[in-house]
Amino acid sequence: MNKIKELTKSSFEITYELFIVMIPTLIVVKILDEIGFVEILNKMFAPLMFLLGLPEAISLVFTTSMLTSPYAGLIVFSGLPADMPFTAAQASVLGLLILFTHSLPIEVIICRKAGVRARAMIFIRLGLGILSCYFLNLFFELTGYMNYPATILLPSLESAPDLLSWGISQLKGLGMILIIIVALVIILDFLKYIGVEKLIEKALKPFQRLDSSRNQNIAGSGLGLSISQDIIKTLDGNLNLSKSEMGGLKVKINLPKIS
Repeated sequence: MNKIKELTKSSFEITYELFIVMIPTLIVVKILDEIGFVEILNKMFAPLMFLLGLPEAISLVFTTSMLTSPYAGLIVFSGLPADMPFTAAQASVLGLLILFTHSLPIEVIICRKAGVRARAMIFIRLGLGILSCYFLNLFFELTGYMNYPATILLPSLESAPDLLSWGISQLKGLGMILIIIVALVIILDFLKYIGVEKLIEKALKPFQRLDSSRNQNIAGSGLGLSISQDIIKTLDGNLNLSKSEMGGLKVKINLPKIS
């Protein structure tokens, strides 16, 4: 009984965090669609979408992901017509575009506080993102690779001709998402029960030797220590290695105090 309560609580918490993003996004997109703003936006970004080999309707997915979050972008994508032609190649280009440009305003503000210039960050994220997607699309067009219909596993939240039909459609989609979340929570709890979660945690521990067949007398820390040292140096810190009083390796990291 306690386990059922625990799983129900976890499912509710995850669903709540997701739905407080999804539901306002769905309502705002519907309002924008009703007043004709979505069509204007699609026309505005149509040349860019054409350059990247994407349908015009993807414009709203792109701008939503860029201005808010990739999750909101995927919600908008779920609302596109189910019969819209969309290939696996286009899905790859869109995924790369979202990966580069998502949450741009928020991340630019964070980077500015960290000392990175806003124009440089916008150029890297937006400019290189579009350039990378252009060359990826060019590769797909020249080779014909992945030129088959994409399998979309997202619940359909497409628009309907009247508000009542639209509301029912959204409730069905949200209900399907709730079922998926509950199923995932149960699967994750089962993996935790059989010890898979502990195995993953163990594998992610620093300096963990995963291959027991290797000679334990040969020292080795892999790339982790080297990467850690490079990161610490960029922060004006230093990393010292010495023998531990308890046996083995002692790693000491010194970082400057942030005022």
